[in-house]
Amino acid sequence: MASSVKASAQLELCLRVAGQRAFVIAETGSRLRSRRLAQHLRAAGWDARAIVTGQVAVYAIRDTVEDGAGLAALEAQLKRRYRMAVCEPGFSEGLYRVAQELAETAEAEFEPVDHCVICGQPDPFPTVLSAVTPDGRVRSAPYCSHCVASSEASTYGRLCRSLLAAAGHVFGSLQDAPLGRARRKGAVLRFPINTEHLASAS
Repeated sequence: MASSVKASAQLELCLRVAGQRAFVIAETGSRLRSRRLAQHLRAAGWDARAIVTGQVAVYAIRDTVEDGAGLAALEAQLKRRYRMAVCEPGFSEGLYRVAQELAETAEAEFEPVDHCVICGQPDPFPTVLSAVTPDGRVRSAPYCSHCVASSEASTYGRLCRSLLAAAGHVFGSLQDAPLGRARRKGAVLRFPINTEHLASAS
């Protein structure tokens, strides 16, 4: 007699597409002050991701509201606080290389960011698709904002399907499993996955 219990897994999509992004460089003088800069950035309403920490600090920052005045105000605050501070709008591979060179020159700690599984570009705030299999294993893949925004999917379910397919072998047979109705909390969507047919096919 076949078991009535369905093999299940969960797919989680953490979207990070909206919002202004920028690159912050500041001469902090020490690793401790570099860490404190992160606290200041978050208190000002920005997501902050450290890339370089040491006598020079480099952070990628992200706001959920596209407001150029907000970035200008932040730069003015940082210039009052540090001897040198620059806020550069956007994030690019070129800026990322500058950060890496600064880390080498200043003998500071460099913290690599994720690279998009589709195009290979670095992204400090990637959209992340992750799956927990029935046996508890976790598989995940990062996607840059450009590749996610370029998707022509009209629903979140179709977007997940598109991202699963683009990740190739990362998710294995899970990319063919049926997705249930999404449950959303903020920027995170969770899809139940019925993997019963995969188990029976193996």
